[in-house]
Amino acid sequence: MDVFELFPTPIAHIKSVFDDGELNQIKDLALSKANTPNKNSSNLFHSSPADKGAKKLLAITKPKLRQIIIDFGELLLGDVLEWKIKEIWSNVSEKGGRQHVHNHANSFISGIIYISKAHESSRTVFHRQIGHNTFTFTHASETSVVNQFNAELWTIPNAESGDVLLFPSYLYHEVPTNKGTTRISVAFNAIPREIRSHDYSVCLE
Repeated sequence: MDVFELFPTPIAHIKSVFDDGELNQIKDLALSKANTPNKNSSNLFHSSPADKGAKKLLAITKPKLRQIIIDFGELLLGDVLEWKIKEIWSNVSEKGGRQHVHNHANSFISGIIYISKAHESSRTVFHRQIGHNTFTFTHASETSVVNQFNAELWTIPNAESGDVLLFPSYLYHEVPTNKGTTRISVAFNAIPREIRSHDYSVCLE
């Protein structure tokens, strides 16, 4: 039997992108700027994606992110395009903090930079789909096996400090309740400067 993995969704885990010096700079910025409480979790704080701190974050991270975003964009859209990081912000999750299920609107590629190692309780979880507009049937029993064709959730196996995770912005994801030490990360969204369909183009700057 030939089995085809039809229309797979790429998620890229790039290890050790940032060195200790860069991570220390980003960590200092995150701890000083992430002071806006999350609406759904009192132990989770964010920085603004549009202040001077965000510009500093971009200056530190952009040189290392540029090529991996281009490469991932080629997987998604089939072409080497020029990309722009349109927003970037830091997240500080103390013990007990969590990020609810969400996706990132008005973006093509989203990413996470792990500044601290993610405790096993707070590793990023992706959802296959949220909600339905029709009746749903499923099978889950003591003998059924979860695989890439029937899984409803996928959790990143591990995330060390300095790693980067890239994914299509439409994917729903969450960070479960942090049961470990303070979790620090940076999130960003990227868009191509221009997309084309034959003779039609759209500039997204």
